[in-house]
Amino acid sequence: MKLILVHQIHQLNYFQQIKGLDKSEYDIKLSPSLDDEFTSKYESVLCIVDSISKDDYSLNSKFSYLFLDNEGEALNVTNKQLLDFLNTSDKHYIISGRNFEIKHDRLHDDLAYLNLLYYYFGYIGVSSIGKLSYPTNQPEPTHKFISYLGKIVNPKRKAFIEKLGLDLEKDYLKPKPFNFTPPKDAYSYRWEMVTFLSDFIHSLNAKFELLFESGGAHFISPTTSFTTEKLLKYFWWPHPSIIVLPQFVIDKFETYGFKFPHNGYNESESDASEMIFDTDFCEHIKDIIDDIDWWIKFNRNIWFENAETLDKMVNSEDLEHIKLIRAILK
Repeated sequence: MKLILVHQIHQLNYFQQIKGLDKSEYDIKLSPSLDDEFTSKYESVLCIVDSISKDDYSLNSKFSYLFLDNEGEALNVTNKQLLDFLNTSDKHYIISGRNFEIKHDRLHDDLAYLNLLYYYFGYIGVSSIGKLSYPTNQPEPTHKFISYLGKIVNPKRKAFIEKLGLDLEKDYLKPKPFNFTPPKDAYSYRWEMVTFLSDFIHSLNAKFELLFESGGAHFISPTTSFTTEKLLKYFWWPHPSIIVLPQFVIDKFETYGFKFPHNGYNESESDASEMIFDTDFCEHIKDIIDDIDWWIKFNRNIWFENAETLDKMVNSEDLEHIKLIRAILK
């Protein structure tokens, strides 16, 4: 019997969906909740190890300890903490979507696609509603584009849109307010799908959607970069869209078979918070918008192909991390 360590309920939800694994070969242990939201998430792993000991799971027992880190948000952990965890026992393993830029035989990182699976199976509950069919008889778009600036308007996203020189009164379809309060005694992330689907339907009134990945200006290096449900949305819903991402992130996901009918921005020597205002990238988006109807017609198949690639990925039993887990469970 082996032990899998997960530090959030979303990881637990995802792991239970993984196909091709013999569930008699492992236990899953969820970390205790941490009261301080700013506490390093790595400490949740330490909490697991501590609670394992209290539950008579000896660190020197027959158990292996695998920490599955497929969450998209940033992990506040130092290289030393990672190495300490791995070196505590030769039965400790880490599988992560991040690139920690360190080497260890039992550290398997840089599996960036894990972020997509995390959000697909957990955060927004896409898997609970299955595959949507893109409407063939959609309404004639009333506006050129739509963009969600966040629950609290992100000034950097707004400034980027303004820099494109669009007529915001005429071209910009403002997100439709949707006030929904889920039952207090039955809240789950699946209730958020009500708002999520409302946004999808409303977005059909625009020719394309301009998406901003939450990592945004935090994409300072491969070590700190991460993707969230925004990139999942770009792949999952075949409505024409442009997503603001660094070029190295686009290059990474192209290796998984996904396609992008546009460039990303490149890192510059300026302050990281200004990277999305890269002049070349802004001009590139302007050129697309100037001939948006041709661009959409020329690239339309790409969004449908991405949806198919994602569907194959979430149903695959042969992804790299699954191979690694099988090897650890032997």
